[in-house]
Order: sequence, then structure tokens, then C-alpha cells
Amino acid sequence: MDEFLATILGDPDFNSILVDLSRVDSIDSTALGMLAKLAIETRRRRNHTPILISTNSGITRILLSMGLDTIFHIRRKRVRTTEDLKEWLVREGGPQDTHQKVLEAHQHLLSLKESNRERFEDLIKLLESAG
Repeated sequence: MDEFLATILGDPDFNSILVDLSRVDSIDSTALGMLAKLAIETRRRRNHTPILISTNSGITRILLSMGLDTIFHIRRKRVRTTEDLKEWLVREGGPQDTHQKVLEAHQHLLSLKESNRERFEDLIKLLESAG
């Protein structure tokens, strides 16, 4: 994943990322962490907020509970046409300053449960260092 991400973000023609989870029935913490890293690195390196498609309400609930909506534009509809996709990328692919919101959201998670410290400590360190 690290090599793939470096290749994508290093490509001079790169302009957006869309992750389609519409066929996903379950997701584990490793995948959630990879998604978070993808979004954070995309923001840091390219000042871009990626789009995440999640049509499964259970998956969407998990994404929201983990705060991924603060680092992704989450869409709950499938892409039907290339025009839909182009519209999303143009409308939502512009730069936003969400870094502080993401950091604060995860700091709040730490204060809720001790087990969240283990889950999010590395992510918070990454956010703080990217500052």
C-alpha cells in the first residue's frame, strides 16, 4: 500500500482519488487505517480530499463512527455515469483545510476510551507531525 500510494501521489498527472466500497460487506481496522493513511497523505502531499463511495449502511456507519467523514468526501450513491463521477471530482476535489478538524476529532476519541489510545495514537502523531 505504501508503494502504491507513493507511486500515485508522485505521478505528475495525479489529480484525484476515489475509493469505491460499494461492494464491501465488512471492513476491519487495518483497512480503516489504510484508508485514513491514504486520505491524510493525499491531503498532505496534494492538498486534495479524496472521495469514498459507501452504499452499505453498516459500512457507512463504521466509517462515520471512526471519523473518516472528516478526511473523505463520503458518497452514499453508486457512480452511474462518467458524468456523475466528473461532477463529484470537480465539485468536491478542491482543496479544503480539514487537518485541524481531523486531529481534534481523533484527540476527542482518545479521551473517550483508553482502548482508543492504542487505535489512534499513531494517526495522531502523524497528524501532529504533518501539522
